[in-house]
Amino acid sequence: AFLIANKSTDCAAFEKVLKSLLGYNPSWAVNAQVLIGIVADSKHNHAERVLGKDNPWGEYDTGCAAGYMVLKATSLGLMSHQMAGFNPEILRAEFSIPDPYRPM
Repeated sequence: AFLIANKSTDCAAFEKVLKSLLGYNPSWAVNAQVLIGIVADSKHNHAERVLGKDNPWGEYDTGCAAGYMVLKATSLGLMSHQMAGFNPEILRAEFSIPDPYRPM
């Protein structure tokens, strides 16, 4: 899943994502028009949720989707920058992300 935070259309969501950033990241990310958070599903389907089994491919699938989003942005002439410098627990709290979903 993607959390799309457009500064022009949803300033509150933009501020929530910005609040989760660590180190130097907020100082430059504040100038971005859009910040996007990605969330992996650690359970594959309802049966696995009920049985408590993990989805071993959730993080891989989410990373692959993010990579293709970057490629598409580039093909449209847009700049993008992936980063790991954020606090996933702040993102979870700000957007009420439940288990078994994992901000990445």
